[in-house]
Amino acid sequence: MILSNFTIRRLLFFRGKLFFFELFGAVIILWQGVPMYHALLAGNFDKAEMSFKIWTTIAIVLIQSCYWFRYIHQASSEQPKQMILGHAIIFIARLNFIFASGIFSTIFYTRFDQVHFSVQGLMILFGILFSMFCVTFDAERIGKAFLEGKFSSTESP
Repeated sequence: MILSNFTIRRLLFFRGKLFFFELFGAVIILWQGVPMYHALLAGNFDKAEMSFKIWTTIAIVLIQSCYWFRYIHQASSEQPKQMILGHAIIFIARLNFIFASGIFSTIFYTRFDQVHFSVQGLMILFGILFSMFCVTFDAERIGKAFLEGKFSSTESP
């Protein structure tokens, strides 16, 4: 099936909005996660507030729904090389990975014996980690496509 230029542009714009919402979900996790991360480092292991659980659940659902919709409905079209944009997107992806790695290492390597997990807490933690992985993976794929001068969702980074 051959798509018109207008249809391709609309599809890319829609996919761009979905990626923006993925990034917005990651920002929500950072906004809620950084204070929780500081509390963990300081040794304050009280139960997480309900607002933290609600916001992170919203972020996880937002990221996962946008990521999987983008993944299933892959678009393939040519893009011109955009070196600075490609580097900036990959940089953001790597920062996202560093944050997720920091949470994981703090909880599982340095403070595991001091943290008491519930099933719900473990589900939120692994939801956050997997969601941040999805955002990182998607951003690296997009950044690589801008560096190479083509935009194909079927290639892995």
